[in-house]
Amino acid sequence: MMKKALQILITVWFLVGSPAAWAQQGQYTIGLPCLEYQTCASSEAEAFFTEVYGRIGIVPAFAYLPRLRDLEDANDGHTDACAGRTKASYQPYENLIPVKTPVATETIVAFTLKEGLRIDSWKDISSLRVGIVRGAQLPLQLCKQKGIERYVVGNTLQQVFHMLAESRVDAVVHHLQVGLNTARSIGIPVRMSNVLYRDMVYHVLNRRHAGLAPKLARIFGEMLEDGTSARLLGKWAGMLPEPLE
Repeated sequence: MMKKALQILITVWFLVGSPAAWAQQGQYTIGLPCLEYQTCASSEAEAFFTEVYGRIGIVPAFAYLPRLRDLEDANDGHTDACAGRTKASYQPYENLIPVKTPVATETIVAFTLKEGLRIDSWKDISSLRVGIVRGAQLPLQLCKQKGIERYVVGNTLQQVFHMLAESRVDAVVHHLQVGLNTARSIGIPVRMSNVLYRDMVYHVLNRRHAGLAPKLARIFGEMLEDGTSARLLGKWAGMLPEPLE
């Protein structure tokens, strides 16, 4: 009887909990945000996480979701992980746990076009007309916290940058690397302020995958140290944290 019960437990573990099972069944899904206006798909992010999980025998699938939705789906178990979120974002969700090694940095700056317009702090943009992208929760939250009242919301970052080029806003507050990549792609030569806000970003797992967290933390550290992360992420490599000491 004991032997039969043990066999059943081993079978269940293999079918449900082992990395090989996830790889074969295609059941491990990572939620990714839409970072660019042209398309949600990010070959760089997919290559990065495919390498990370491949080192523990899992072949992940990817679901591109609006911000907040990726957290809700991972928390409810519809997906298995979020690509990366800050502590303030994932903490309210009881079924989410972070991988301790940060996977990226969240850096907020102001983009401008005017020569001589120097922005070193939030105080410097308090009297400006500020453009913000609809759905970009952190820039909007920070502007409200810092008392920025004259802000205009656009549907896409492309649209907001065109508003900047047309002098309908004086500055655009957004994520550094996303802003740089988008501005380059549409040919708008933006200038950057000093860093206005910076935080660490962590890969977040549904609680049922807690056992993977230590392995993933080690792999993130190794790939950051040996340059694999920067090579795979390409134009997004500027978001990487400093290598661990």
